[in-house]
Amino acid sequence: MGITITENLLTKNPMSRPGTKIGAIKGVIVHYVGNPGSSALANRNYFEALRNQSTIHASSHYIIGMNGEIIRCVPENEVAYHANSANSNYIGIECCHPDAAGKFSDKTRAACVALAANILRRHHVSEIKRHHDITGKFCPLYYVNHPVEWAKLKSDIHAAVAPPPAPKPDEPADWAKHAWNWGKAHGITDGTRPKDNITRQEVVQMLYNAHNRKIFK
Repeated sequence: MGITITENLLTKNPMSRPGTKIGAIKGVIVHYVGNPGSSALANRNYFEALRNQSTIHASSHYIIGMNGEIIRCVPENEVAYHANSANSNYIGIECCHPDAAGKFSDKTRAACVALAANILRRHHVSEIKRHHDITGKFCPLYYVNHPVEWAKLKSDIHAAVAPPPAPKPDEPADWAKHAWNWGKAHGITDGTRPKDNITRQEVVQMLYNAHNRKIFK
């Protein structure tokens, strides 16, 4: 799955975007917004409004909406206030959810997998944690209450990090291997480009090769 990120950075301020340089990145931390039915933009704007008060520090690098939209609030090279002692080394991802149970929609989950995998791949790291794993907070709620689902989510992210194996060069499909090897053995084909389109001149040349070698009588 490709990802599209809308950059809507918070204004630098001491309560949600201090501008502090992040340390060596170790991985990602997944959160839920805890505000059922709210949008990614609404949660971004909540973080922005924190600059007008002096008691709450909160933000994240990314927020994913219920339709899979992704907003970047804080650059990855800066600290976001999302996981206490882990702020200096982890990228925070907040996920919206439709109800109080906190389960991500399919689109939110898919975007979370794609975004987290992208971050891990780019930074050459592998750690995936919940907010709960750092502070004990029941966040992301559904994935704290359902550890099997959390294990599946982590597994899907790790699977998405690794690129699919490249196809072997010059290897025909299994169903064509016998005929392909026969054609090579009899000089009808040179054995290259088994899956490329063939031109009419190549067809004629292959038939000519077969004729000259008296394969067909």
